[in-house]
Amino acid sequence: MADPDWADLRSRHPRLLVDELESAYQRGSISFTTTELAAAASTVDVTFQPGQALALLADATWLFEHWRDGERDPDFPDEEPERIPVFVWNAGPRRTPGWLLLVHGMNTKGLWQEHLTFDIGLWQGQAIPTFVFKYGRIVPGVILPWRRRTLKRRLREKILELSEQAPKHSVRSEPDVVAHSFGTWLLGHVLLDEEADPKGLRIGRVILTGCILRPDFPWKRLQTKGLVGEVLNHYGTADSVVPWAQWTITDSGPSGRSGFNAAPDAVADLINVIAPEFTHSEALSDRQRFTSYSKTWRPFMTSPVDQPFRGLVDTRRKSAWRPVHWPLHNGVFPVVGALAVVAMVWLVWR
Repeated sequence: MADPDWADLRSRHPRLLVDELESAYQRGSISFTTTELAAAASTVDVTFQPGQALALLADATWLFEHWRDGERDPDFPDEEPERIPVFVWNAGPRRTPGWLLLVHGMNTKGLWQEHLTFDIGLWQGQAIPTFVFKYGRIVPGVILPWRRRTLKRRLREKILELSEQAPKHSVRSEPDVVAHSFGTWLLGHVLLDEEADPKGLRIGRVILTGCILRPDFPWKRLQTKGLVGEVLNHYGTADSVVPWAQWTITDSGPSGRSGFNAAPDAVADLINVIAPEFTHSEALSDRQRFTSYSKTWRPFMTSPVDQPFRGLVDTRRKSAWRPVHWPLHNGVFPVVGALAVVAMVWLVWR
């Protein structure tokens, strides 16, 4: 089930009533009579009536209506008590992220990381330990194998270091990750390195935006080995950057433009969610960040652990992706660069 449209409910019902209902929803279960909800939402200044609560509960069509016996009237002990409707929903406790890792893209200083760190504390209603991983602008570096290896090693070492610290403070060791652009490539290849050379690294749930991993990236294999949890690929149809990735960066592809390949047995583990007309960084922009988080990321991160997550529309690719032919795949910019160097040497020494 997708998260309820709380904004729509607040537009038609008293905010305090909706806030009380949402608070119960975030805890993972709801059980209210109209009188109970009205009383729970009332304050010193505002008193709600059962009829107002009934209008809201009836409008929350995802609730189930049960019936129970009311209090027996002591003045009429022989009469059967009135039957009272109880509005119920139970999805188990909502999951809380342990700690959060934010990884930016290559041609940016990652200002969105600072904003998102602050915003999530506000929107989540509690502070979540968050680490902002930065590596600066590395436009030429992405085509240099040794530079990519250095960045992977740094990210891997930082995750291992922080994962060891977290349990000492009663925080789950595995981070949830939000990664953008080249940050998605780094994260994916850190996991592939971990598969080949295990060091004890584990990742929780992952949110990818502007992703440049191959659409056939082996998420299911990594999940089966316990290296990573569920993955959400939030991608924009107007992303003009990711289609170029496979021409420039080794082992990359346009999953941030058209999604990952379908994996029939992994519906709950890999979710592609389309953001119509979003550009490369729009999901992280000031204009869209709250919508991205409230409508897509938070439901994904907080869905109960013991229930498959099916709250978002899965827009997986209908046909399998195939890379461009070698030597074009991952080779255009390196080849052009090499030819330019040769030309410069020839001009100097001729």
